Amino acid sequence: MDDRYDEVLEKYDFSVSKMSRARGAMVLWTDKGIKLLCETHASAGRLVWENKVKNHLKENGFERIDTFVINMDQTISTLSRNGVRYLVKDWFNGRECDLYNLSEVRLAASNLARLHISLQKARFEAGENIVSERAGASIVEGTAATKEDTLAIFVKHNRELNHIRNYLKGKKFRNEFESRLLSAYPELYGQANESVEGIKNISLGEVNIIHGSYTYHNVIMCEDGIATTSFDKCTYGYKLMDLYYFLRKTMEKNDWKEPYGMAVLEGYDEVYTLENYEKQALACLLAYPEKFWKLASHYMNGKKTWLSVKNMEKLELILAQMEARQDFIAKIC
Repeated sequence: MDDRYDEVLEKYDFSVSKMSRARGAMVLWTDKGIKLLCETHASAGRLVWENKVKNHLKENGFERIDTFVINMDQTISTLSRNGVRYLVKDWFNGRECDLYNLSEVRLAASNLARLHISLQKARFEAGENIVSERAGASIVEGTAATKEDTLAIFVKHNRELNHIRNYLKGKKFRNEFESRLLSAYPELYGQANESVEGIKNISLGEVNIIHGSYTYHNVIMCEDGIATTSFDKCTYGYKLMDLYYFLRKTMEKNDWKEPYGMAVLEGYDEVYTLENYEKQALACLLAYPEKFWKLASHYMNGKKTWLSVKNMEKLELILAQMEARQDFIAKIC
């Protein structure tokens, strides 16, 4: 075992028989089940609030989550001698959801709907820094708390796209990627503006606590069911943003093939029936060319003295998927 963690683990009431590395963490095999040891930069108030959310979920039957393990000092986090703060959470023996597997995609979507039902009307006093830690969060993680917040992020993206377009237009000499990127603007920037106008006129529903980062990394497929993990971005927001994020990620991974999108929508609908206005809202959100904005932003913030083959490949993929993306969006409503 790695003795670097001994001083932290001695604060917990379990014995570790084996450790292995995971994504930015350590998996622990203990006499009280599998645990996960990881660093945290969250405030004490934020952790207390998140713990209330997790306890609420368990009390409402949504039990397969990465609950915090309280240490022997009765605190959620443990400070090491070198100043690093750690968490220990319950963990699961399984693997990440496979977005190429239609059955697993459907199950994960149903699991998300059950999570949303369990969180309906849940309200807890905001922990320290819960609002400030959310500030500036990306819309792809579903962490905008009001419709105005949501709209403001898309509007900001559009301003950035416009700035990048003006920069490209002003260049005397453009490389192949820059010329191709600029030529894609009329269509994709037009879609961005239409999406923003659509979002202005839709309802996103009620504000509730949401997961905030419901992606395949955080959905663990186990032999005895699905576990949901990583609630560090959970906050007050719209459940549609969780669904949008999972749906978009699934479709991007699968070239916007309709069966995968329908697996998400039907899986969610089996547990929670989406209203027509919610489907319209999803269509407006999906209409925003998120990948195009990301690529343009990455280009603008990176080195421009050389032609990136990877950037060119990403742009060509975005353009190749455009028709399938628009066809799927048209079928949602």
